[in-house]
Amino acid sequence: MSGMHMAIDTLKVMARHAETLFAAHMENQGTLYDTPENATAIKALRTHRLIWQLDSDADHYQMSQYVTQLLDHSLRHYRRHQADESVQSIWMRLTNHLLIQYQDAKRRSLQLETKRLSQDLQECLHELIELMQQATLTFAYYVTGGFTYITDLELRLKENEYVLERARKLNDVLDSFKLDELQQIAGADPLLRRLLLKYLPDTLTFCRRELVDSLHKLNNLLLRLRSNVQQHRLIAAFEARHERQPGWEPSIEGIMRLPTALLKAEPWILVAYPNTDDSQHEPWLSTLASGIRHSSPQPTDEHVLIDVEDNCFSESIQPETNPLQVAADIVFQEVIQHDLTLNASDAYQLLELDCPIDDWLLTLINALGSCTGGIEQAILAEYIEDPDPRFPDQFWTRDIRISQRQTL
Repeated sequence: MSGMHMAIDTLKVMARHAETLFAAHMENQGTLYDTPENATAIKALRTHRLIWQLDSDADHYQMSQYVTQLLDHSLRHYRRHQADESVQSIWMRLTNHLLIQYQDAKRRSLQLETKRLSQDLQECLHELIELMQQATLTFAYYVTGGFTYITDLELRLKENEYVLERARKLNDVLDSFKLDELQQIAGADPLLRRLLLKYLPDTLTFCRRELVDSLHKLNNLLLRLRSNVQQHRLIAAFEARHERQPGWEPSIEGIMRLPTALLKAEPWILVAYPNTDDSQHEPWLSTLASGIRHSSPQPTDEHVLIDVEDNCFSESIQPETNPLQVAADIVFQEVIQHDLTLNASDAYQLLELDCPIDDWLLTLINALGSCTGGIEQAILAEYIEDPDPRFPDQFWTRDIRISQRQTL
């Protein structure tokens, strides 16, 4: 109970001095100066360790990191928000710690531990989803603001480059989430499948779409800032020259005229070819042609006749039967005769086929399209697909469920 009372007292102190904390956060970068007006607030905040002082002789205090993060979260302060740097660490904690303990507790039938770890997993994943969304929207805030909180163009350009690099790192983190790996981690567990195959892919799709849009806009903003910086440097150079020479005036001719050193170039050796279609060059070409030596004709190669055997009336050779086609016919016959519902992946393992499973799925699709005798009307094929992680409108066929079509 003492812990609960301490937490409640801390919240009350923050509420009592909320205006002081907000002013220090927004106006003084989290610095709270030791003045008579702030004496009461400093005493209360120090008691609950909400502010700290590195040098005891200093005349100011600094707000605790946790208070700063709370204010940044409430304000959505994009200048300080670094949520993208925590996405990878939270994911590693979820997969390397909580998930292993959860699977171990479930395997050993520890009901209480399984329930506790399942709650921890859900909280951790919700924190991961919130961080990814906040980190993605952070870059949209940068695009909207255009770094106008920085007055110097040079520093604004460097900030844009830094934010763009952060966005690329976050994009790499989002690309590291692969759907097949999530399916392997989730397995057949209902809780993990709901968390990793339903909620997380939806968030990844949203974050990737928003981040790609922000990356394009940040690149365009970077190009515009570089152009502005170049113009600013040119204007500064004109001002400096005018200060040294008050009577000097800039002229466009002086800017466009290149120095002599830049006008020197290596000689370019050109090779001329005559225009054989021009009649004016005919006399000159005739003079050249008259001096050409005549070469003796080369002996022609003797062709040897080869007897060709006529095989039109010989016994025809039957083409070799494709074993995958035979396996597909067997699967169709078994499904029709025994009214089965069978997955192509299960048939692939039962038949022990010596080929990649992608070839087997393609063979089933082609065999069903070329079936005759009413088999194509009796077979119902359902495609089990997964959305592409990069292009959500496209799907990858993972398996095919084959069953007998029910007739009315």
